[in-house]
Amino acid sequence: MSDLAALARRTRDVYARSGLRYDEERSRTLFERPWLDRFLALLPDRPTVLDAGCGAGEPVYHASLSPTDYERRLGELGMRVVRFVAEDPACDHASVLLARKGAARS
Repeated sequence: MSDLAALARRTRDVYARSGLRYDEERSRTLFERPWLDRFLALLPDRPTVLDAGCGAGEPVYHASLSPTDYERRLGELGMRVVRFVAEDPACDHASVLLARKGAARS
């Protein structure tokens, strides 16, 4: 089994065991709002958006990959990281990554 397949299996196992409890106990405060507003301001009319988040269908950071791995994988899709902040104090210390097709890192 490849490392990626093993990681996927372990991730599924964690969600199967803990997903409902996590969803019940996590904060519902939308501390990501400034990031979401910045993201929305970058969009053209009628955009196609890939939501690569995780959790229960609401904005949540997932640290299964390092920032370098995210940059590489997004780069393979023709995307560039616009901004990355690890443990952003304005976002309840969550890490936030914003990427855009063809955009330069700032």
